[in-house]
Amino acid sequence: MTGWRRALVWVSVVVGGLVLVGLGTLFVVLGLARADQLASVIGAFVGLTGLPVAVYGVVLARRALPSQDGAPLAAGAGTAPPAAGGVHHQVRAGRDAYTAGRDQHFGEGGPKR
Repeated sequence: MTGWRRALVWVSVVVGGLVLVGLGTLFVVLGLARADQLASVIGAFVGLTGLPVAVYGVVLARRALPSQDGAPLAAGAGTAPPAAGGVHHQVRAGRDAYTAGRDQHFGEGGPKR
């Protein structure tokens, strides 16, 4: 970890700890009933803020899925028909692949007999 990242982690930990101590002190001063109401409002805002951040993270992760040649995958590419019981597997292999189930071999990988 580089120096500035290490410093950023430490600053984040210290600031997070100070926020927790401050909120704890505030809740003790306000009393249990008022602190419960305030915690509910804070939790609602944190949840509403986290939802779009999570959606953005999913969108970024989906965009980052590369295909073998760099082009977008066609619909249904690299998929197999569902097996018994509705199980669906997707396999991508750049070179050799070996699966132990029913001795399926692809390429030169896998055990020799």
